Amino acid sequence: MKGVEVEEFRNVEVYPDEELFVVVVRKNFKLCLDRLPVKLNMARYKCYVVWVGRRPGVYYSWSECFEQVNGYPGARYKGFATVDEGNMAFRGIIMRQTSSANDTVPFQAPSVVHETQPREAEEHALLREAILEENAMFLAVGEMLMSSIMDEDEEDTTPIPRPMHTSRHTGHVWVHEVMHSHERRCYNTFRMHPSMFVKLRDILVERELIRDSRYVTTSEQLAMFLYAMGHGVVIGAMCEHFQHSSKTIGFYVNRVIKAIALLRFTYIVLPSATDPVHHRIRHDDWFYPYFKDAIGAIDGTYIPAHVLNDRQARYRNRKNVMGICGFDLIFHYVDVGFEGAAADMTVLRRAIDVGCFTVPHGKYYLVDSGYGNATKFLAPYRGERYHIS
Repeated sequence: MKGVEVEEFRNVEVYPDEELFVVVVRKNFKLCLDRLPVKLNMARYKCYVVWVGRRPGVYYSWSECFEQVNGYPGARYKGFATVDEGNMAFRGIIMRQTSSANDTVPFQAPSVVHETQPREAEEHALLREAILEENAMFLAVGEMLMSSIMDEDEEDTTPIPRPMHTSRHTGHVWVHEVMHSHERRCYNTFRMHPSMFVKLRDILVERELIRDSRYVTTSEQLAMFLYAMGHGVVIGAMCEHFQHSSKTIGFYVNRVIKAIALLRFTYIVLPSATDPVHHRIRHDDWFYPYFKDAIGAIDGTYIPAHVLNDRQARYRNRKNVMGICGFDLIFHYVDVGFEGAAADMTVLRRAIDVGCFTVPHGKYYLVDSGYGNATKFLAPYRGERYHIS
């Protein structure tokens, strides 16, 4: 059993192996009730509140506690004609007059022995009765405290936060596994061979466009970008793959997008008139010299798009994207963002007028019948079947 004064209640150390905690209260009983639920976990510790009247302190037994309250045998009966009146005053049922301004205060144990003394048996009986009353009081207080705490728990409907991405198979582990397994697996996942993946990562790091963070490496950042762009994966699936929050995924994907965009002037270059004939044309008798001035091909495609309601009629839930690439499958130019209802030739004309797309003098691109024959653009004969797989 352990007890403290109410003034020392805030400094009490409660250990997990203790199941009994006794607070000895002085007169300010409400102060103890106000402090008690703040410092103790009532669902874990059994709390006893003991009222000991005018002598607060640390007590280790009920008898020691009541010896201090009574002061000495018979002290509670001083100033009363009968034992019953003394008992009633001790329990707070009746009051006695004081010598100052006729105020009434609860009876406190006197310091002088009264001549009226109960017998020893009666004294023990009264002591047991007082202990029972104290037990009843403590049970009532405990029930009240528990009821108050239960009501607070019922009112508090805030869910307890739980960690979400706790898998041991983290994004770093997954990327490392894919990069060091079969190269086809890396190509299918990130649409890039492992050697090209490492080379692109090193270029971005050397130019200080991306860098390792505390929890996400540069390889994982680039993998997030390539996985999102190559497969159009929703953010929820990426969170499960990389074991990061949606905020973290979105942050690093946008960072790599901006980094890649800064490389466009270095690696996305239009061909010039002085470029040599491509080796696929130069060393093929079917094409050379007939297509020696051809520098690539142009084609359009549609990609799904989510647009505002007032634009859905023009976009038809898709975008018309025009791609221009050479014979080595390297893109020379890409025009994106045009509405799906636009014709292919309209997209090409806008790229020439607004998008700064130019064709070198004396060169031309191969196009399909959707664009038509024009200067620097060669389309097949009408009726010719060219979409043969």
